[in-house]
Amino acid sequence: MQYKKIDANHILVRLFRGEEIMASLLKVAEEAEISFAMIQGLGAVDEAVLGLYDVTTKEYTETALHGVFEVISLTGSLDKMDGKHYGHVHIALGTTAGKTYGGHMVSGRISITGEIVLTLLGGEVNRIRDEELGINVWDLRKE
Repeated sequence: MQYKKIDANHILVRLFRGEEIMASLLKVAEEAEISFAMIQGLGAVDEAVLGLYDVTTKEYTETALHGVFEVISLTGSLDKMDGKHYGHVHIALGTTAGKTYGGHMVSGRISITGEIVLTLLGGEVNRIRDEELGINVWDLRKE
């Protein structure tokens, strides 16, 4: 992995073949001391696990994918929960047959390259557990 801060609000991240996307982004967040950032990216993966959340059962249904996939869209945020970096990322993947898969990205392994832009946002946003929904959400309450 390589990353470089190109101006006050942007960090470019290059992931190499075999690197795991979420682990890499969380490492950048920790090393660069990112409080809050939005994620945009593209590239290719050969393995991915996508999740779809069912609010009724409060569980993710996971789908493991193996093969050749173009990253059509990689979006999300890096923020914090209980003082630790947290990533919430969604991914859309395309196949050579024109089929598309998408959902919450549990994991993804780069097959060729990953090129990601982190847009640093002022301030800090923390996550809290919403027990009714069963997920971690932004805590935007006024203090």
